[in-house]
Amino acid sequence: LTLHCLMMKKKYGNSSKRSGWSQIFGNGLAELDDSVGQIINGLNIYGLAEDTLVILAADNGPADVGSVDCDFIGSPGPYTGSWQKSTTGGGGGGGTMKDTTWEGGHRVVGIASWPGTIQNGLVSNQLVSMLDILPTFMSLAGGKLPTDRSYDGMDITQVLLDNATFDRVLFHPAVTVLLDNATFDRVLFHPFITGLDGGGSLDAMRVNNYKLYWQTSSGQGCNAAPAGKTINYTTPLAFDLSKDPSEST
Repeated sequence: LTLHCLMMKKKYGNSSKRSGWSQIFGNGLAELDDSVGQIINGLNIYGLAEDTLVILAADNGPADVGSVDCDFIGSPGPYTGSWQKSTTGGGGGGGTMKDTTWEGGHRVVGIASWPGTIQNGLVSNQLVSMLDILPTFMSLAGGKLPTDRSYDGMDITQVLLDNATFDRVLFHPAVTVLLDNATFDRVLFHPFITGLDGGGSLDAMRVNNYKLYWQTSSGQGCNAAPAGKTINYTTPLAFDLSKDPSEST
């Protein structure tokens, strides 16, 4: 069962103590918190909590786009896309979150709750995707996926239950590749679907902690900040995300 947070009941209108326009964002968080709380409370009331896996996630990072006021959006944490933001020697500015291939565009909250099955307080640094939900739920239900098609997602049951980790080369669509004599399950390419060139260009690739860009670009940032430059690279621009999550150097 998939549920989206309702957008904005009057009861949440003064929930946040933030000042100015940022109060609207705070009110939205209050509604989200209350909505999730009602679901959890209902599961507890009907004795279903230990039979239900609840996952809280999001579809994209903060809406750092020209049509949105900067006070309306949340924080990307360390995933700021600093290289693109730089106007001296970098990408020339623009947005680095929603609608981009920078980490702030797709790094989102990921919380899983299953009392009695998932250990309380467990923290995982494993890279997972919303695409993993289908094969994981099918595995937990004891079913099997049809074999006449390919799947971009992976079964992450052991990540949820045992905090397992695995090497991952991520890709669209799913393939198995051999890299440095180690077999990985998937390679992730970042197609810039809403790209300035009309969409569909293959801009970036991630292999474990390493991110490679063949093209960097950005539209307007929040508060209509000027768009960045579009730059193509013969030798990819490379970042080690384990040491440089802001993609700065």
